[in-house]
Amino acid sequence: MALCIQIGCCCVQGAQKALDNMTEVDRLAKEASNSAQRCMDVGNTLKNGVAGAGSSMSPDPMMLMKIIPIFTDAKGYCDSMVGMANEVVQDAIQMVDRVNDAMDNCITGTCKQLCCAGGDGADASDPPPANVGPDIDDLERLKDAFLSGNLLAIATTGVDAVQGIEQKAGIIGTLTQAIIDFATATIKITSAIVGGNIAEIPAQVSKMIRCIRLSDMMKQFAEELLRLVNVFAELFKAMIDKLNSLNPLAMAGDAAEMAGDALGAVGNLVGAPAGLGKMF
Repeated sequence: MALCIQIGCCCVQGAQKALDNMTEVDRLAKEASNSAQRCMDVGNTLKNGVAGAGSSMSPDPMMLMKIIPIFTDAKGYCDSMVGMANEVVQDAIQMVDRVNDAMDNCITGTCKQLCCAGGDGADASDPPPANVGPDIDDLERLKDAFLSGNLLAIATTGVDAVQGIEQKAGIIGTLTQAIIDFATATIKITSAIVGGNIAEIPAQVSKMIRCIRLSDMMKQFAEELLRLVNVFAELFKAMIDKLNSLNPLAMAGDAAEMAGDALGAVGNLVGAPAGLGKMF
């Protein structure tokens, strides 16, 4: 208690600046939460859309062509989620900076060292760091199997790919919910600080340190979300290209082009003796 009084006495002049910084942290946390919620909604749309593509996986090229618009939409959803995840990362970075500024306004020198020595803001309920590495490996294997399959094999590899994507898409919801939870916990702290007595702000340093911890977790989960969504986008692009290569119209066009090249080569050979004759 004596330490808090001392901090309050020596830092009261910076309380208003600290309040301004924490007000901005509150705004950024709400913004990050909104971005994560939008990302979750788009992820659910992607999952539901892809789920319907499995029934169209067959050796019939015309049936496969009907899947391309579904995967094209899914690729667009992924591109949108990349932007949303980046927004969360940037918000989290700014939140840490702002909280540090607020602490600098409240406490300095020995007082700051003593406060920060009390811990890193961690809580026993904090989840372990997110790691989508194994999930990315699974998706890469699905992609390789899909791309290496011929028209007949698509009926099997295609269904496996769709089921795998549908399952892994659920991770988007898990990551975004965690981000929302981190943001909500931050907002609970910032709202109390912003709505409280300005004279009590210097005594809230431990809560500010907790905000930094929450912001760091938010950033780490958002970065893993970003990794996963980028892989999804690459996967859908590769699958679209593969299905387009099986388009009978495209295949007929390629065959016609090859035939034209062959006829041109024959024509050149036929004309060769005449050309040679002129040399003698």
